[in-house]
Formats: sequence, C-alpha cells, structure tokens
Amino acid sequence: TGAQIATAVIENGTKGIANYTFNGQSLLLVSVADSVKYIGRGAFYKCPMYMVNLPSSLKSIGDYAFYGCTYANFGGKYYDLVIPEGTEYIGRSAFYKCANILSVEVPGTVKSIGAFAFYGCTALSNVTLGTGLQSVGSQVFADTPLLASAQEMLILDGWLIQILDIGTKTKVTLPETVYGIANYAFSGQSKLEQVVAKGTKFLGAASFSNCEELYWVEFGNELLTIGDYAFNGCSSDLVTGNGTCKNLIGSDRRGSDLRGGNRPGNDNRAVQFFPVLRISQFLSGKPTGLSVDLIDQAVCPTNDQALRSQ
Repeated sequence: TGAQIATAVIENGTKGIANYTFNGQSLLLVSVADSVKYIGRGAFYKCPMYMVNLPSSLKSIGDYAFYGCTYANFGGKYYDLVIPEGTEYIGRSAFYKCANILSVEVPGTVKSIGAFAFYGCTALSNVTLGTGLQSVGSQVFADTPLLASAQEMLILDGWLIQILDIGTKTKVTLPETVYGIANYAFSGQSKLEQVVAKGTKFLGAASFSNCEELYWVEFGNELLTIGDYAFNGCSSDLVTGNGTCKNLIGSDRRGSDLRGGNRPGNDNRAVQFFPVLRISQFLSGKPTGLSVDLIDQAVCPTNDQALRSQ
C-alpha cells in the first residue's frame, strides 16, 4: 500500500488478480496475460491508469474492479469497451465512473451484469447486449447519455433496463421483444395498476417492489425466473399477506391459457401457475423457504402448498 507503480505486467500463467490488489495505486499502464480468468473485487479500485487490456481468457470481472478508473482505455479503438467472449459475469459497479468509455459490447456468454456496473460513464452513448443475459442489476446505465436519449423507459436489446418517466400512466404494455426486466425496473411506480409483459423470460429482483396500486400483471408462456422480492410492497389485490398470488397471470409450457375467469374485478380468483426455474423469497422481506433448481409447474407460494416438482 502506498507504493508508486507506473506499470504493472501480469505474467502468463497467472489465473487471477486478487481482491484489492492494486487498490488506489498510482498505476498508469497495465498489461494482463491471456491466462487470467478472474479480476477480483476492487482489484484496480480508483487507479488513475490510462491503459489496461481485458484478456481473452477472462471469465469474471468482480464488483468494483475498475471503480473510478476515470481515464482508462480498456484496449478498444477510440475508448470502446469490448468485453471478451467467454466472460460470464460483470460485477456491481465494475466500471463505475469510467468516464472515457464511449461504447460497450457485451458478448452472449455474459449471464449477469451487476447493479451500477456502468453508472456515471458520462461519455457512454452506445451499448450492445448479448443474448445470454439472465440478470441485469438496477441503475446499470444511470447518469449516462443513454438515459438522456430515452423517453419513458430505457430498453436495450430485449432488456427493460429502467423506467424513466411514465407520468400518470396506470397501464404499461411492454413490446413482446422484451424478454428481460432488470432489478428494480418498475420499483416505486406508485400510480401503476396493470402491466402486460408477454415476452418476459427473466423477471428481476424487486422489479415491481413498492408499486402500491399494482393489481394485475400478465406474462406469456416464456417466464423462467422470478427474482427475489419481485412484488414486495404491491397491492393486496395482487399478493395477499399469506403469500397467495391473485391476478398474476401466466401460461404453462404447453401454452394453455390458465387465466380462466380470473380477470380484474372477479372475486373468485384462482392461484396461477408459472413455468419457473426458480422462486426465491418471492414476496417480502422474510424468506418464504422456497428455493429450487427446477420446477415443472409452480404455484405462487401458499401456507400449505408451494410447488409441484417435475
């Protein structure tokens, strides 16, 4: 700690860069060998470097890995950031306030992007997301030109990233090309009552949290995952205190319509089925005890019956 390092060479054979290895060092130039698979948490936190390469062997970029590396060029032409093919994880605040990044290309191998990953990248105006994504954190592109150019919501390559301003709208229908909803995407939309999201496969954590008037959500037959606390704080007309879901509509894998007569205003609403791969802490701040790897059909959790395994 405190040493002045102008150049660092990560030699061939090195598998990973440990957490906080160069934290706060006066590092200007970094060469990373193609054997490196893991860049740890805060590995280059607030380093003033102007050049660093991301190796082709990379699998994971840890939380805060390049946090505050304001001037960094990551080896791309004209400050373009190309995440290497084979990378699977981009951590929370990984490129927070890397102000020189002009564009980002995320390959199809990336499954998860953490919250605030590109927050404050004030030159970022172009993003390409690969088709392998299953989870996108909250505020990933906040305080970037991407939000300034959007209107009601920011949608990128099939992902609803963030709701910006839907005004007094009470119903939102997402394009069926939207297959992912980011964590906290609709959170706190107090006027929202109905949402139709028939193309959704991946529903993020707390995605509809604290939507106090929300009573009707409709999915199609594609839904695979429901994130933690997805409907925490929603109207009791959507989710009851004991965990029974009402007016939460989906179809099973065979595509049959399970809505029946369960429409807004019908007092004889039934619990709906979902083809989900994971239900975890579905409702509120306390765990429901549900966490499974594979479910053929699952009902929204109740006190006496939660799921029917394949």
